[in-house]
Amino acid sequence: MHTFPVIQVEDILDVYRHWHARSQKYAGGDSLATALHLGWELKPVVFTELHWFSGARHNTIFHFELTRDGENQSMSVISTPYVEKLIAERDLQIVPLSRQKPARVRLGRRPASYGGEARV
Repeated sequence: MHTFPVIQVEDILDVYRHWHARSQKYAGGDSLATALHLGWELKPVVFTELHWFSGARHNTIFHFELTRDGENQSMSVISTPYVEKLIAERDLQIVPLSRQKPARVRLGRRPASYGGEARV
């Protein structure tokens, strides 16, 4: 386990942000910056997925794998200019998460009491 001098944490108090997967589904760029400052290293591949909203709006989520002292951690980070710059500067490979095939819904027989034709 790492121990860090207080002075290191004080150096980044303006962006220091603790994050844990059990408390937040998505992290911000500040949480990623804090992890890197605390000695976590990024693996060279970053997975990405788009979350679409109504219309043509979307958010990009980057899924980072981090390592430190034999420990591994996954961090899903909402895209920001800082995160995109970090990916570019470190020349990380971006791989889209494969889309799963949509589930096929099979309609059962509709009882005659509904009126109308039964479907299969």
